[in-house]
Amino acid sequence: MAEAKIFAGPRVRRLRNRLGITQTAMAEGLGISPSYLNLIERNQRPLTVQLILKMASAYKIDVEELQGESGSVAGELRQAFSDPLLSGEIPAGEELAEVAELAPNAAQGMVKLYRAYREQAARLSDLAGLLAQAGHDPALSGTRLPMDEVRDALEGRPNHYPAIDEAAEAFHARIGAGEDLAGTLREWLKSEHGIIVRTLPVHAMPNLRRRYDRHSMRLFLSERLYP
Repeated sequence: MAEAKIFAGPRVRRLRNRLGITQTAMAEGLGISPSYLNLIERNQRPLTVQLILKMASAYKIDVEELQGESGSVAGELRQAFSDPLLSGEIPAGEELAEVAELAPNAAQGMVKLYRAYREQAARLSDLAGLLAQAGHDPALSGTRLPMDEVRDALEGRPNHYPAIDEAAEAFHARIGAGEDLAGTLREWLKSEHGIIVRTLPVHAMPNLRRRYDRHSMRLFLSERLYP
């Protein structure tokens, strides 16, 4: 069976620079010539399995650090550039692999941005569907969102709504909330609507105070909401 070969020159060079050693010193430790190591770092020679194992043993590193994930990152980049938004801008496979290999942090950043874009697009699609079900125009472009209507209503009149106050008082009396209002509301949401409420630490939701997953029927609340 042919030996697996990996072109990982930039990773080898980053490792050597991090260790603060010269090409000559690393080559001597690996039992190869400095010129051969130079070719490896320039991606003109492959990094064989034997060399990977030697490096892992000599420098106490994880094999995965040398094998890396550039292939999977390149695949995700290819998916991002295949999006209709970037129609006509699809780079060649070799170019994407080179970006993932030579600039891994930038490549990961691009992948994260694309994931965030897709997530927001999905949420916008869900919102358009809900508006359509409610009889509103689902085309969101140029359309005022419900939050805009609420903000204008709050700013346009004194912060007192008798109907809301009366409804809140009636609801409070109906559920029989005592001192543990939060606990009572959790139980009410679960029994009446099947919604499970979970409180998460701030680091788990650094940019959100609340998030509702309508598919799993779970409401996630940040600890920062609690006194």
